Amino acid sequence: MRRTKAAAYKTGPLVPTRFGDVPTLPAVANRTPTEQQVLRAASARGIEAAGWLMDLSHRQPDPDHARALMGISEATAVALMAFNTIVFELGERQRRDLLGLLDLHTSPDGSLLTTDHGHRFDTGDLLLVASLTAAVRSTVELSAMYWERDLPPVLDLIGHILAAAAASRADPPFAS
Repeated sequence: MRRTKAAAYKTGPLVPTRFGDVPTLPAVANRTPTEQQVLRAASARGIEAAGWLMDLSHRQPDPDHARALMGISEATAVALMAFNTIVFELGERQRRDLLGLLDLHTSPDGSLLTTDHGHRFDTGDLLLVASLTAAVRSTVELSAMYWERDLPPVLDLIGHILAAAAASRADPPFAS
């Protein structure tokens, strides 16, 4: 059975990224029980979100769209799965680079809005990816002081976005 990169988000101990290796299990030593719970929830959401984005990238006929989604997936993995390790220690330039990968049009990895290869990105998927990237971007900008309070509502929002993504794949197409 061929193992995709999306599968690595679910089973591997470390996911290599341009920002460093991202653990699939959060570092929770020296954390309060509440902080541990939030970090575990963020990692679980990160695995789910990054995996969905990677799977979506594999379904794209346009290589630019696929590449952009892979960059968004990588940034999502870093932002959620390595929230308390990598994100807090990013320098200003690395933070800009991470946020840049979450841009739908000007990402260095490609644009979801262009149609250079004649394929338009699905509007429903674009809405879901735009919602997800907005939520993930907000996690990167959370205050280091109150993250354990501010992160759970964002994780809930991401959960709703991913549930909508799953439901959109289950719905039959409209009959004409």
